[in-house]
Amino acid sequence: MLLIPAGLVLVAVLLGLLVFTGKRGLAKMMQQSVSLADRIDSISRNPVSMQQWQVEQEIQDKAAQDANKVAELAAQTTQRELLSYKIFPKPQETSRQIFSDFGENALKAFKELPKKMQSGEAPTSREIEFATGSKSTARDAFRYGGTDQTDNTEAIINELCKQKALGIKCYARTDNFVGYEIWLDWQYAGVDAAVQDCWYTQLAWWIQQDLADTIIKINSKAKNVLESPVKRLLGVSFESTIIMATAPESTAREQQAKVQMPVYVTSFTGGLADAWTTRLCNDTIDVVHFAVGVVVETDQVMNFISELCSEKKHVWRGYKGDEPEKQFVHNQITVMGIQSYAADRESEAHRLYRYGKKPVVELTCVCEYVFVRAGYDKIKPDAVKSSLNQPVETPTAETATENTGI
Repeated sequence: MLLIPAGLVLVAVLLGLLVFTGKRGLAKMMQQSVSLADRIDSISRNPVSMQQWQVEQEIQDKAAQDANKVAELAAQTTQRELLSYKIFPKPQETSRQIFSDFGENALKAFKELPKKMQSGEAPTSREIEFATGSKSTARDAFRYGGTDQTDNTEAIINELCKQKALGIKCYARTDNFVGYEIWLDWQYAGVDAAVQDCWYTQLAWWIQQDLADTIIKINSKAKNVLESPVKRLLGVSFESTIIMATAPESTAREQQAKVQMPVYVTSFTGGLADAWTTRLCNDTIDVVHFAVGVVVETDQVMNFISELCSEKKHVWRGYKGDEPEKQFVHNQITVMGIQSYAADRESEAHRLYRYGKKPVVELTCVCEYVFVRAGYDKIKPDAVKSSLNQPVETPTAETATENTGI
C-alpha cells in the first residue's frame, strides 16, 4: 500500500526538478534572444555599406604592400656597388686581364680608405733618423736618459710625433685592411679560383667600407688625432678574435699575410663567436664573422659600438653597373662580443703615437655581417654556391625576410 504514495512523491520531485531546470534554461534562452535582438536592432540602425568589401580589400592590399616593401628594402641592403662588373657571376671575357684589372681596382679602393678617413702613420725610423740627424732609433731615445744628447733627441722625436698627430684624424694604413695584400703579387690559378678570389675580396671590401665609414662618422667633428674619439685602427681579421697593437713598421705585413679572407658561417661552431643571434647561412641569408681592433677613448667605447651597428648609405647602379644611380641604405652589422685592454702608451706598440690627454683602450669587437641573398645571389658565382650547398636558383625578394631573424 505504501508503493503508490511513494511513487507519487517521486514523480512530484522529478516534476519539480524539471520545472526548475526548465525555468533556468528558458531564462537563458530569453536572455540570448534579447541580446540577439539588440544586435539586430543595432545593425538595422547602422547598416553595413555595400562597399564594405572594398574597404577590407584596401586594408588587405596595404598589408601586402607593406610586406613587399620590407622584402624589397631587405634585398636592397645587399645590392651594393662592385669593384668590377665584368667578373660576377661569370667572367664576361676569356682574357685573364679582367682579373688583373679587378686587382688594380681593389688596390686602388683599399688605398682610398685611409685617405677618406684622413688618416696617417706614426713616424717611421727613416723620418726619425732624418729629424735627429743620426741613426738613433726612437727606442734608444726613450730607453736611455741623463745626457743632453739623448734629451735633445727625445724632444725632437716628441715634436715629430706631435706634428704627425696634428695633421691627421686617426692612425691607419692600407695594410690594416684585409684583401689588399693578396693582389700585390696575385697569381692566376684557374677561372674558378680567380673568380672566388675576386668574390671574397668583394665581400671584404663591403665589410671594411662600413668600418671606415664608422670611424669617419665618429671623428667627423675632430680636427686631429688628439681630439678624435677613435685614435687608431689596429686591423681587421676574419680568423682571429683579438687584434693587438704592434710597433710601427714591425709585423703589419706579416700579420696581414696570415689573415684569411671572409668565410661564410654555416654552423654554430664555424665562426669567431657563439652565434647567440642563431643566424647562419640558410635559404635567405649568408653570414660572415669578422673582428676589428681600434684604439678608442675609454668613454667612447659604447658610442663606437653603436655607430658600428648603425644604418649606412650606399649607391646602386644595377648588377651590370649600367643603371641610373640609386641611394639605398643598409644595416648589416651586429656586435657579438668585445674585449678591451688599457693601452700602455710607454710600450713599443704605442710609444710613437699621440692619443691626447684622455684615457684610451685597445678594443676588439667580434661582429656578424648579414647578406640578404635576394639582393646578391644573382651575381654570386656558382663555385661559391656549390661550396655552400646552395642551389643555383636565385631567391626572390618576396622571400628575403623569411627566417632571417633580422
